[in-house]
Amino acid sequence: MPERRKYKRMDVNLPILCNIKNHNNALLISAVGKVDNICLGGMKIHLPIELVPLKSRIVEYTLELPDPLTPLEGEGVIRWGYWDDTARESSFGMELCSLHDEQLAALESVLIKLVGDRESLFMTTMTN
Repeated sequence: MPERRKYKRMDVNLPILCNIKNHNNALLISAVGKVDNICLGGMKIHLPIELVPLKSRIVEYTLELPDPLTPLEGEGVIRWGYWDDTARESSFGMELCSLHDEQLAALESVLIKLVGDRESLFMTTMTN
């Protein structure tokens, strides 16, 4: 069954600090990586370390948003991930979970600058 995405993903190249926790909320890994696509609901992250399967793990993150340079701090949940042996990096999709209204507004403002208008941030068709 096709999934209905609510938000359109935007290509970016932004630094991110990730603190990945285990199910007991203890820190497993702290690493700096990059975000290559983002939307109002989540982001794709690359870290230069090999990770064990981390689906459903909690990530505390700090993402530097450009223009103006604003740190976006919050928590997310890893929904999928894989190790790329050629690139020597782990990639994973993270759902954003704990953005306050002002954080969401800052992220939305940056994304609107990328696409030109607010309506372009939202999906209008089914994807899978």
